[in-house]
Amino acid sequence: MRFKRFWPRRNGKASSNTDGLPAPNSELLGFDLLYHLTYLAAVAEAGIPRSQIFHLASQLPITTASYFAEVERLARNMNYEYSEACRLVAMNTKDETVKSFLLRLSGSLDTGEAETDFLRHELRVQAETYSNQYERALESLRKYTDGFAAAVVSAVLIIVVAAVSTLIYDLGSSVLIGLVAVMLSISALGAWVIYRAAPKEITVLTGPQGNQSQRLPHLLRNILLPGALVIAGFMFATGMTMGGILVAVGAALLPLGWVASRCDAKVSKRDQDVTSFYRILGMTASSLGTTPTEAMGRLDLRSMASVAPQIRELYIRLQSRASTQLC
Repeated sequence: MRFKRFWPRRNGKASSNTDGLPAPNSELLGFDLLYHLTYLAAVAEAGIPRSQIFHLASQLPITTASYFAEVERLARNMNYEYSEACRLVAMNTKDETVKSFLLRLSGSLDTGEAETDFLRHELRVQAETYSNQYERALESLRKYTDGFAAAVVSAVLIIVVAAVSTLIYDLGSSVLIGLVAVMLSISALGAWVIYRAAPKEITVLTGPQGNQSQRLPHLLRNILLPGALVIAGFMFATGMTMGGILVAVGAALLPLGWVASRCDAKVSKRDQDVTSFYRILGMTASSLGTTPTEAMGRLDLRSMASVAPQIRELYIRLQSRASTQLC
């Protein structure tokens, strides 16, 4: 599975007004809740106080952090018990998944169950739920892929019928242009419907979160796409044939496609290498009985070359005793 995605920061602190807390982004909720529980289960194993667990949970830049921030605000500023604060936030929450989780958390805190046991159990349940949803999304995506292939074949069939018809009888340029327009409309409509309805996963970070190789395709798009339109307009004004215009536009946009393809390959490679890094780092730290920072210095980075520069930078910062938040 590819877990790389963009986690948008909260727009502001949630409130416990009568209108209820805003529902999180449904596309990110399943992954964010799984990520949140994984983080909290690991933190709780360290045996830190309950107040610190909720504080750390509210600091994560994910959509579900606002609920923990509201629980912490009620417990710290209004002297509520954490179980009662979870219950109050749950009753003002619109999303049923988050509401159910907060109510279970409240009941667990009321009964005195250890946070580590509760979070470990919830993590297993959420991991299985997310895995099932992911597999269903993949199966749905396969169906949509078949549908897109069928739409493209139908559009091509229209052109083939038109080409064969011109061999039998002269249909005229207006009929051929109309058939081409129908073909383009079918392809565009099919692609738009599938884009809106099919499950998708965000893998490329944009804006300041993305690195230079990821921002380069956006820069080329802003430069080459208007340039291709200008070239097409100039060639059309000079009386060039449509075939020559299309070839020129395709040649102008070729660098954009090549760079975007290379960028996607780099992102996919990093997704594979970063999971290997986490696994090998954990095994090394466990076998040597040392800290992750010391274990990181013993890793052979040749097997994960795509993330090696970032790992070296992280190791240097940790060795310099910089803040883990900055690292």
